Amino acid sequence: PSLALNADYGVIGENPAQSHGTFSVAGSLRFPIWQGGRYEGDLEQANAALDQRKAELEDIRSRVESEVRSAFLDLQAAGSQVEVARKNLDVARETLGLTRQRFEAGITDSVEVSQAQSTVASADLDLINSVFAHNLAKLNLARSQGAAADSLQQYIKVQ
Repeated sequence: PSLALNADYGVIGENPAQSHGTFSVAGSLRFPIWQGGRYEGDLEQANAALDQRKAELEDIRSRVESEVRSAFLDLQAAGSQVEVARKNLDVARETLGLTRQRFEAGITDSVEVSQAQSTVASADLDLINSVFAHNLAKLNLARSQGAAADSLQQYIKVQ
């Protein structure tokens, strides 16, 4: 509630001898009976906005957690691919060695040696691609953790 009071005093007349004093007084008293609902509405609106922001924060946290988990699973899968590619390369090299021994012994021809060399080259390329995918998965994990720039050397080791 608020109270206001206004007063005015002056002189009126044709000349100073004939003048007489005039005054006016006005007062007002305000009771904002409809403002209570407005304040409650503003408070409700602010609480709703706060709840919405909390829900958005929780959604972002969930997405970040999901992205980190997905990146970690991708990293594990890429690591397994590297292991398989290395084993395939070892088997292809061993097969090439055995094929060369059979060629030198006269049991087989040069076509099989050529095919074994092609298999080794393909296995080597598969290893390169799997190491690249593994490094990419490491970087994706670092990015999803928000530490790509800070921990780049930890994730990528040059050999």
